[in-house]
Amino acid sequence: MLPDNGGRLGGYSGAAVWGSSPAIDISRRHVYVATGNLYTAPPGVTKCQERQNNQRGKPTHPDQCIGPDINFNSILALDLDSGRIVWSRQLGGYDVFYFASLVPNNPDCPPGPNLDADFGEAPMLLTIHPNRTRRDVVVAVQKSRFAWALARDNGTIVWLIHLLDFVVGGSKGGGIWGAATDGRRVYTNIANGDRENFTLAPSSQTTTAGARVALDADSGEILWTTANPSNDTAQAPVTVANGVVFAGSAASNGPIYAMKALWKNFVVV
Repeated sequence: MLPDNGGRLGGYSGAAVWGSSPAIDISRRHVYVATGNLYTAPPGVTKCQERQNNQRGKPTHPDQCIGPDINFNSILALDLDSGRIVWSRQLGGYDVFYFASLVPNNPDCPPGPNLDADFGEAPMLLTIHPNRTRRDVVVAVQKSRFAWALARDNGTIVWLIHLLDFVVGGSKGGGIWGAATDGRRVYTNIANGDRENFTLAPSSQTTTAGARVALDADSGEILWTTANPSNDTAQAPVTVANGVVFAGSAASNGPIYAMKALWKNFVVV
């Protein structure tokens, strides 16, 4: 997802496709993938970021330091027959991160903000009806606390929801490993590995555990959020079948929880 560096050091690396399987639209002959953050960037890019005082860019705006063909933290449509990029949408701003950046005062860490805002969940194909208009979309949830619905034909943003008001993101925070959908709702975990205190929107309850979230597929509206009953983090993917959402927990006894899709009450299975 990056230009060929010709075997030279000091260029771009990263933008891995690691968040599970691609999604395939046979009628359009498109393959949809989502990518991760950069691991390295050219010196000119890091110096540009330093001149901007390591500011975070808006994820819906082009980055001022990085070119448009650098497809990190992106959703892309590829031609099924040739693999060429049909369209790409970069959704994250400057983000050069590797785990050594978690070491305080590490001189080898690149300029910040080092968001680690990968797409760690596979894209999902849905047909939704916002404002009673049929739209074929690709939906993906990001570690940066954003959920996105893009038009399958050209990558136009149909809706986005920023989960900032009630969850932290980044390397241990947002949606990761796998979302699910029943066509009417989108479900994702919220890992919260740093155990930040956040609000279980749309309620006023708070937790320091991980959580699961249900979004309206037509609009991205938050329908419910529920904390992990074991009070542990929630790094496992979610699955939905027959009106029930299933999810695991990081608890030492390894529970699996079943939740009614329309509500948020739990049964341990």
